[in-house]
Amino acid sequence: MLLIASVVAGVVVVVIVTLVVLKYLPVKYTTLIEGVFDRKEDSSDFYKEVIAFWFDNECRECFEKNPGGKVLYNQCHTSVPAGAVNLNPEIEPQNGDSIKIIARQTIFGRIVAYELIRTNFAEEFAVRQLQKEVSENEAYQDAYDRREAMRRRLSLEEYRQAKKNEKIQYAAERLKLSREEVIEHEYDKLPQFTLSIVRKLIKELGRKPTKDEMSAELKRNREEMAESARSIPVKDHDGMCAEYMFGNPDLHQEYIATGTSSNQEFTEHLAECQDCLSQLTEARERFLKSAGPDCLTADERGAIRTSGLEPKNRKDHIARCFHCYIVFSQCKEKHLSGQPGSECFTKDNLHTVHSVGEIPEMREAHLENCLRCQIQTSEHRNAYIDKIIPPPKLPKIRLKSIRTKYKNQTTV
Repeated sequence: MLLIASVVAGVVVVVIVTLVVLKYLPVKYTTLIEGVFDRKEDSSDFYKEVIAFWFDNECRECFEKNPGGKVLYNQCHTSVPAGAVNLNPEIEPQNGDSIKIIARQTIFGRIVAYELIRTNFAEEFAVRQLQKEVSENEAYQDAYDRREAMRRRLSLEEYRQAKKNEKIQYAAERLKLSREEVIEHEYDKLPQFTLSIVRKLIKELGRKPTKDEMSAELKRNREEMAESARSIPVKDHDGMCAEYMFGNPDLHQEYIATGTSSNQEFTEHLAECQDCLSQLTEARERFLKSAGPDCLTADERGAIRTSGLEPKNRKDHIARCFHCYIVFSQCKEKHLSGQPGSECFTKDNLHTVHSVGEIPEMREAHLENCLRCQIQTSEHRNAYIDKIIPPPKLPKIRLKSIRTKYKNQTTV
């Protein structure tokens, strides 16, 4: 009996030792990721259990086997347990380094150790990836232009020429320059949001700014905006404030215009939230004080309620006048929430637009003067265009950490 007990005990010990060894002994080698290193995160509360390694899009696996990258975070990444042993601690990867991470796993797949190895990933893949980005951008722009050309009922070349002329005209109006001056200085090729900076520099310098001066002013402008955002105190609002004050402009525009709200839940929120009530009260006082002799007349307000559109000769005034902006918004909302008129598009008309993408000729004159029908036909026409020319996929920005080094070898 003692012998049997000893044998059983020995077997149990062997089994226990074997299980312990299998649990902790690395027997498998797996490449977790290889690519251009971005950053490591292991210090925040979220990363107490793991160490996360983030890489520029795209890593080797995404580029070769899985186009589209890591969908969950939209950036290539991997992680290891915080308790795993780093077998190569002397390598501290920096942003832009080509790195491979190899995991040592137990028979059960548990990572017990990992190793960072330097590779030639950038030299092998950078130019190919950036060239792929160029091709994606070209395909995206081509599909976008063809969709817009169809939407405007123009040929592709006609649309591109019209778009070019519109950019030149917009820049000329914003900068108060001639078309020739805009083309000479290539202001039509600048992002439209930068034109206000160009205009400011022209006024300050008394001449056309250089590209370096524009870049420096744009950088300073971004820094000021960031500093301004950081200086705004974070108040302990509940989620209702953000929802009502920013997610539902119609609600606070109604209150500004009338001093009341037809939404009971919003009214109850204002009774409980002094901050929201104070902001809207201040806006209503501004609305009442800003009314002037040049504001929208009763006839013009009636026309807006009928058409939902700005009177052609009043667009600039509405854009500048807070009072008229609120009044116009209210009139437009009444138009959209009202019943369709006798000349509005019927379900059959809309079905025709959805099926063939064409506006019935007899309805074109009405369409120019009815916002409700413009919105409805646009939705159905867009659905038709989606069938003919599917919406293009947004290009992915690749290898952000090293693209400057390799861009001269591509057309990026």
